[in-house]
Amino acid sequence: MITKDIKGIVFNILNYKDNDLIVDVFTYDYGFIQLYVKGAAKIKNKSFYIFKLFNEISFDVAKLDINGLSTYRSGSIIKVFDYTKLDYTQINCSMLVSELLVKIKETKDFDIKHYYLDLQLLLNLMQESDTLFHINYFLNKTLIILGSGLVLDECQVCGSKKEIVGFSPILSGFVCSNDRQDNMLCDKDLLLYLFNLNNIEAKVNKAYDKLVFELIYEYLVNNTGIYLQAKKYILGGI
Repeated sequence: MITKDIKGIVFNILNYKDNDLIVDVFTYDYGFIQLYVKGAAKIKNKSFYIFKLFNEISFDVAKLDINGLSTYRSGSIIKVFDYTKLDYTQINCSMLVSELLVKIKETKDFDIKHYYLDLQLLLNLMQESDTLFHINYFLNKTLIILGSGLVLDECQVCGSKKEIVGFSPILSGFVCSNDRQDNMLCDKDLLLYLFNLNNIEAKVNKAYDKLVFELIYEYLVNNTGIYLQAKKYILGGI
């Protein structure tokens, strides 16, 4: 049965055989779908320009297989992800997002539509400025949907929302004045940055971009086992 008008974002592309592609698409209604696209590697093929990394597309499949390989039938571009607007760091950030989605695509138990909208917003903002803050936001959102988000709205020890005085890397959350920890981070601008990881449009001190990225990435590795090769290119580009 043909399934029509599936809306999604391309996040991984693999060459297959001579001119075919295997494409991972994150869709609004079905989650992660893998497509077999015949002939799409040929520049003269109508699908050649559709299947580019992070393009938002609408497509039909001859038979939808959520757990296997769906056969692409036809499609069109909703929005192009314009790489001409990106600098070196932004390009590396886009590679990290692609790798992250590949690693978590087997995860089933999360709010697909909410995460899709987060990804959509991230891709729009990545073509503007403050890229690494947006990546930090998205990494924390990923941790949340995997059940391991940083505690950034209350004390990790007692649950108090008052007199937050530091962030504990060991506890991976805020701590209040009554539950001070050894080696906690107390800089006010850093605490404000962390607090604003729940608000992707917040204004933060970019001097903390790298430190927060390293904190979140270490937490991601320790709690999910997800390693991202693109991490070294992002830190090298700052």
